[in-house]
Amino acid sequence: MSWPLVRPSLDDLLREHRGIISALRRSLAVEVEAQVDDVWLLRYALSFKDDLPAAIQAAKAAITWRRENSNLVQAAAAREAPSELTEQELAAIHQCFVAAYYCCTRFGDPVFISRLCAYNVNHLMEVVSEAKLELWFNFVNECAWQYCEAETLQRRYFVMQINIQDVHGVKMMQNRSFLRALGNSSKVNDWLRPQLFGKTYILNPPRWLSMASRLAGGLMSKKSLEKVWVHPTKVGEGRGLCFFAQQLFDADTALPKFLGGNGDADEGISSRFNIFEKFFPMAPREAAVVQRSALPILAGLPVQAATVSFSEHWREDVDSYLSRKQEDYVIYDRDGHDVALVEETVSRDRFPLQIRRQDTMLSSSAFFSSSAFASAVGTRSMEGSKQGSQMAMSMCSAVTALEFPVQEPPRRSWCRRVCAFFGRREAPLLR
Repeated sequence: MSWPLVRPSLDDLLREHRGIISALRRSLAVEVEAQVDDVWLLRYALSFKDDLPAAIQAAKAAITWRRENSNLVQAAAAREAPSELTEQELAAIHQCFVAAYYCCTRFGDPVFISRLCAYNVNHLMEVVSEAKLELWFNFVNECAWQYCEAETLQRRYFVMQINIQDVHGVKMMQNRSFLRALGNSSKVNDWLRPQLFGKTYILNPPRWLSMASRLAGGLMSKKSLEKVWVHPTKVGEGRGLCFFAQQLFDADTALPKFLGGNGDADEGISSRFNIFEKFFPMAPREAAVVQRSALPILAGLPVQAATVSFSEHWREDVDSYLSRKQEDYVIYDRDGHDVALVEETVSRDRFPLQIRRQDTMLSSSAFFSSSAFASAVGTRSMEGSKQGSQMAMSMCSAVTALEFPVQEPPRRSWCRRVCAFFGRREAPLLR
């Protein structure tokens, strides 16, 4: 049994790959100084295995990209469509690209569902250029990356996106502009977002799938193709979830009916944005105005929590975290007492320290901004950096997982037994 049902802990992986992680850190010292955490480096160690030069090259390219594309990174953090895309282009993508994040697995993995029989790629490419579509794919992937990065740090195992593609009744696509945009996006993910995708499951494959696979082999990245898995049996309404899916999801309502689940895709996420139509129809969606800050494609992708927990390295952590934030924040200890900005040390019994956006607090605690904190503690501020909020989540030096009290349930779930098998008995699996 392997991923996604069994996952090694981050701590085990960090110990196993500490050699290449140390080598990566030394090689990247000039580019990022001390602002890269070991989990971020671990992603490159796993994706490029024993090829250290390739891992170094990819990591440097990713750091440069994030510095030069801070606008897109910040747009993803705000879940707002990039300014380069017009309202007409957003409407065409929504109408012709019938796909969306729908739910998460019991492990926290975001599930991206595509119903290919409803695609109208020819009309899509008449409205949206290849470059704009590639930008859109990059934006959506960045939204998922930011969520998976934060969730991975909290759960202490890799959380990755799962793609489910229903190809029932699909005619073979031959629009090369669409396929190139999709292929280029997958190649960018290899070096920019390693370990983002866990698996791609193809359901109800047509007879021409083998021919399409050969075509995709020349356009998609090799790493992406290695994670494609074709479901061996038919899936559809009334058939129920297969044994594998039953272990991956908490209930059959997690998936819509056309995938064998019992969820109502029409009411589930489409109504959240006042789009009263079938969200996964068997034909292109009806034309609709799409709000830039309420994108239906992201409806099933959870928003990151407003609370982050820090360890004893709290001054360095908080400075790094806040230096790229625009909102005001408060920080308090485990008992809810404020932590003063000028405190040199904080006793161990006050950890974990919690930091929240000021507007989420019910009390009248004093709040502060990133610049105020930087000047108060005299540490290096990166407020002028263009790296964006995602770098703060994925590359700060010592952000730890959220800490919760141990509360073992009367009966251990299947996930908890797997967690215990890997030696993580000290903390319950987050839900």
